[in-house]
Amino acid sequence: MTPIRPAYCDQKPRMGISLTRNAVRNTSHAGIAAKLNNAFETKSVLTDDLILEDWRINNTPGAERVFEVLGAYFAERLNDDVVGPALAQLADRLPMLLVWGAEDRIVPLAVGEASHLALPQARYEIIPGTGHAPYLESPERFNPLLAGFIAGSAPDTTKKA
Repeated sequence: MTPIRPAYCDQKPRMGISLTRNAVRNTSHAGIAAKLNNAFETKSVLTDDLILEDWRINNTPGAERVFEVLGAYFAERLNDDVVGPALAQLADRLPMLLVWGAEDRIVPLAVGEASHLALPQARYEIIPGTGHAPYLESPERFNPLLAGFIAGSAPDTTKKA
């Protein structure tokens, strides 16, 4: 994740600092299931196998420390690393694609809109009916966007939700 949230974006985090820190660090089976349920709009993607796989990944040796540091970063320092202005300076040399799930509750669409305002040269795609992981929830829409962008051949199909 690369923070591109412009300073003028008034989108507030959905959770408070301590909740953000604790949510990231909660690697219990129930905690993982709750996080994934919040992340996915397309509930059919949220299978028992996916929850188990995510739980295993999040409980490997060293993961607890990683989530402790990540939780603190999200809660305390994420805005220190906003790179929108630096990316905007690369507009003439660096093609950019922003893809947002229209129903993203983790990083809401308002942040995507503000990011696109900060990076107007970027191609901005909104995938309807998806949450935080449009690549998993709607690969039939996401994959052609990404493949076309990489190939430089896809027409701009920017959609407004």
